Amino acid sequence: MKSQIKARDLFLFALLLPLLNACGQLMPSDLETRLRVDESFLRTGYSGESESSGSCRYNEVIQPDSDSWVDGTGYYSVCAPESGNSEITVYGTAPEGAKQYCVFPAKVNQNDAIFPLIPAGSSIPLMKCGSKSVGAQVFSFPGVSFNALFVVPFADRIAMQACLGTGSYYTCPKTFSYGQFRN
Repeated sequence: MKSQIKARDLFLFALLLPLLNACGQLMPSDLETRLRVDESFLRTGYSGESESSGSCRYNEVIQPDSDSWVDGTGYYSVCAPESGNSEITVYGTAPEGAKQYCVFPAKVNQNDAIFPLIPAGSSIPLMKCGSKSVGAQVFSFPGVSFNALFVVPFADRIAMQACLGTGSYYTCPKTFSYGQFRN
């Protein structure tokens, strides 16, 4: 009798194990619940309004979604000058092996929803790539107002475009960093 109960319990456990694992995967991360692709917001173009909240944030506000490298890379600081809001300077180090990194501007609204910036008539988010993997780099997005940034190694830029273009967190490359650098 005991061996039948153990065998049955093992069988049920083996049957339920994949379901239990799936439950953990169904729990969205904070970023997943905030990432949005809102057709009315994104496809209508950019407002270009000026914000008076220009700032230099030298603390590492852009951080890896999951710090799998554990070597201090994937963390970035952002300096946004007082005059205008379409140009930023990014300081940081891309993950080991990356020759350069790419940035994707985003807008976080008052409800903490994250909107990658996608030009009207397109499904591809705005992106610029730097020419090096370490140190300060200036990125300019003329006429665009943004307050957050996604950063990925150059090799993962296409995957990140797909992720942000669809608003599907689970398609994002594991190497991305994200943060809001001004209100």
